[in-house]
This record gives sequence, C-alpha cells and structure tokens, in this order.
Amino acid sequence: MNSNRTSPPLHRRRHVEKQIGKPPFVPSMLYGTGGTFTALAAMIMAERRQSGQPMWGYRVTGAQIRHLLFDSLSCRSRSAAR
Repeated sequence: MNSNRTSPPLHRRRHVEKQIGKPPFVPSMLYGTGGTFTALAAMIMAERRQSGQPMWGYRVTGAQIRHLLFDSLSCRSRSAAR
C-alpha cells in the first residue's frame, strides 16, 4: 500500500489520465450534494468506522478521495479479478 496518501502511485495516475485526460484546472475546494458526494462520504466514513453518524456537513479532503479512489478501490478491484 502507498504510504504517501497525498500522491497516488505514478502508474495509477497515468492510467486515469489516459482514460479521462488531464483536467483543465484543479479546484482548491469542492462543494457537493446528492448521490455521488453522499456515496464518497459514506465510504470514507465507513473506512474510519464512523458509519451511522450524521453526514450533513461532513468534510472530505482531497487526500481522502485520492486514497479512496487510487488505493482502496484499486486494491479491491485487483482482489476481485483473482
């Protein structure tokens, strides 16, 4: 597992960039409502054993999302492929 949580491994980053391209800019802050943001918050809360707590106002950092997308989900997809 990657010990540097703020930067995904280079091969994963390149794979994502190849699939979706580089973004035109990198926002410093995102606000979200609805299904996608609720699902991300729920997954992060579950990893932190905070399930069942109120989600309203829950803050998720970019590092947490990167960890979820690049570390956690890629590990799960590799084990599912076996």
